[in-house]
Amino acid sequence: MAVESSLSKAWESKILKCLRGSENLTAPTLWIALYRVTPSRTATGTECSSAEEKYKGYARIKLAEASKWKLVEATGAGEGEEGYITNEEEIKFPECTGGEVEVESVAATTAETAGEQIMWGKLTEKKKISTTNTPASFAKETLKLKLS
Repeated sequence: MAVESSLSKAWESKILKCLRGSENLTAPTLWIALYRVTPSRTATGTECSSAEEKYKGYARIKLAEASKWKLVEATGAGEGEEGYITNEEEIKFPECTGGEVEVESVAATTAETAGEQIMWGKLTEKKKISTTNTPASFAKETLKLKLS
């Protein structure tokens, strides 16, 4: 399930400042979040929420170690040869104990709740989550985050 990712304005600025030498950048702890409405550079989107009736039991998933992400480096300048990172193990969200939701995108964030969005992207196909179609998960190497 490839995700064509977009970088948030805040993280774009941090990276540019780091390249300029005016700010040090430390790799953050990544938390993966599910969204019903995709974020954009001007809007935060609509994240799934355990407080809503749509996905009882929802929580972001922590991916703390860099070893849980595999870097696939770009192979050239041609189309489809971009580099990306992908999950080295299954990402499994909590079971849905009530409600139903259709997830259209994911985001990498800096915290379990709130925090900053780093990047986000639409799924290649929407995922329906309910008490009979649960939990939301991404098999090994199926979530691919790349800059576009």
